[in-house]
Amino acid sequence: MVDLKKFEDNSGRHIIYQGDCLDKLDLIENESIKLVFADPPYNLGKNFGNNKDKWDSPQDYAAWSLSWIDKCIKKLTPNGSIFIMGHPRFSSYMIPELDKRLHYVNSIIYHYTDGMPEYKNFEKRYEVILYYRKSEDNYIFNLDDVRTPLIRFEKTSNPLGKNPSDMWTINRVRWNSKERVSLPNGKIAHVAQKPIRLMRRIILVASNQGDTVLDPFLGTGTTAVAAKEFGRKSVSIELNPEYIKIALKRINKTKVFLKNINKQELIK
Repeated sequence: MVDLKKFEDNSGRHIIYQGDCLDKLDLIENESIKLVFADPPYNLGKNFGNNKDKWDSPQDYAAWSLSWIDKCIKKLTPNGSIFIMGHPRFSSYMIPELDKRLHYVNSIIYHYTDGMPEYKNFEKRYEVILYYRKSEDNYIFNLDDVRTPLIRFEKTSNPLGKNPSDMWTINRVRWNSKERVSLPNGKIAHVAQKPIRLMRRIILVASNQGDTVLDPFLGTGTTAVAAKEFGRKSVSIELNPEYIKIALKRINKTKVFLKNINKQELIK
């Protein structure tokens, strides 16, 4: 029997289940989710408070990944999409199975210009986002909502801006970033917090107002915050109860953007 620990924001449009995603995903109705964004543990041994992301072998990690991916696919609407973040090495393990079940769109490079110094190998500067759709012909892709400013104008240029391509250079949330979520003692709350600009782009391009977004690894709530900003609903899962408290606080403070907001300024 699944232990139901369910939390809602003040509007009732953003739900968080506390627990293991392999259990809690069963509580979500099949074909009810327009967009899945997943930022799972990368199998790198990072500490997430009450859990650590390390498996006994790459094969064990791949098997676990495919278990929750299989459940997420069932939640997608016929025109739904899924974005899966991951380490370049381990993401590749998932591709053969994803190709069997879904329609490949892109392997997006999430590139950043800073990172920890390395002395025995090249410094790491990117992560991978696997982008798949449930249908090859029926899908949402709001390109005009995520166009970036033109560098130069040519006859073939779209006046609304350029396609951001499959290389996204977006600064990481560093320890001194303004959007970094901290604990009362000043320490970093989450070691892998993703930037709001990244989530805004994904939510804008692959969902519409009123759609429901699913994040099976919510962390401190960035996906739900971006969903609320643009009038989407969200269903999320998080194992750490302390992260849920932070996420709910962030969601409740978030305001919905007006229709005439300059989207380019929010995602560029």
